[in-house]
Amino acid sequence: MYGLVLILTLSVIGGLIAYLGDKIGMKVGRKKLSLFGLRPKHTSILITIFTGIFIAVSSIAVLAIVSNDVRTALFRMRAIQDALATSEIQLQMSTTQVREMEASLLQLSTERDQAAADLREARADVERVSEEYAGVLTTLEQTRAEVEEGRQRVEELEQRRATLEQRYVYLLDGYESLVSQYDRLVDEYLRLENKMRTGDLALRADEIFHAALFEGGSTIEELSAQLTTFLEEADRRALVRGARVESDQNLAIMLTQQTFELAVFSLHQQTEPVVVRAVSKNNTVAGEPVVTYLELIPHEQVFEQGDILAHSVIDSSVLQEVDRAVIDMIGLANERAIDAGLLTVDGAAVVVSGEQFLQAIAAVKESQGEVRVEAVTQRPTWTTEGPISLDLIVKNL
Repeated sequence: MYGLVLILTLSVIGGLIAYLGDKIGMKVGRKKLSLFGLRPKHTSILITIFTGIFIAVSSIAVLAIVSNDVRTALFRMRAIQDALATSEIQLQMSTTQVREMEASLLQLSTERDQAAADLREARADVERVSEEYAGVLTTLEQTRAEVEEGRQRVEELEQRRATLEQRYVYLLDGYESLVSQYDRLVDEYLRLENKMRTGDLALRADEIFHAALFEGGSTIEELSAQLTTFLEEADRRALVRGARVESDQNLAIMLTQQTFELAVFSLHQQTEPVVVRAVSKNNTVAGEPVVTYLELIPHEQVFEQGDILAHSVIDSSVLQEVDRAVIDMIGLANERAIDAGLLTVDGAAVVVSGEQFLQAIAAVKESQGEVRVEAVTQRPTWTTEGPISLDLIVKNL
């Protein structure tokens, strides 16, 4: 819009100046005026030239006044061209720099990506190293604990070594005494062995030579008196068997006071009947004392009715061995009853009636071939009820 107005303005001014110039030229031509001594015709031409020049100058002036761009083009074109050339050079340089910067940026991007990858790898390494570090710390703590435990163990071993050294010195000091005692015991053993070979055996090792039933709930004084009476009877039985205490020929058993008191205390704690047994600790030769210990067996059921305490397979064709085989089988039943804790009378924990024995012998002899003989309990049995009665059952095989 601004350019259209400028063009219209220039057109109007140019037309006006041309009109004025034409009028002036015609007037000069009619009046035959002369300028600078020229002919009127030439003066008219000169005025027309000056009018055109004035139109051009006026147009340029108006354009210069109105438009800053025209003023710049008229008066600063060379500087603008120089600046433009400089700008082009700078543009080329800038373009080159931009390209270089783009290449650098591309390289930086590549380096950034590589750095990012390196960073991720480094973070992974850091995490792995952190895990390894944590594992090392755990191992270190365990190692420290093990070292501490080992140190304590070493201290304990050192203390134990010192104790063992003291013990070694003590044992070394007593070695000669023990050797002397050993020699003495060997001599005593040889003497006893010779005596056992040449003398009569009064009691076997672990043989029950007396047993009795004690009621539970008694006082200490009552139990002491009862146990004393029990031991007197046991001593009498051992004397009958040939045992003797060398320092007192009226005594046969040796029992410590501690064993006696412990037995009394144990009996006092019981509320039910208890079987007490006097048992020889070793084989005892006639003329030697019986080293005795006491067995206390509480009241409890050990057998049901019909329990088989022992059995034996007997060949009825060998008649001369039938009696012995049945007797041996009864002996096995007696040993089992004793092991179960039954009260014994003169060493017997089971009894078989003569009728039962003879019937069993007859049944075996009448059978053909091998038979099985069983010793069976007649009723439920408790430890405090011995000796128990047995039935002998003969079964054909």
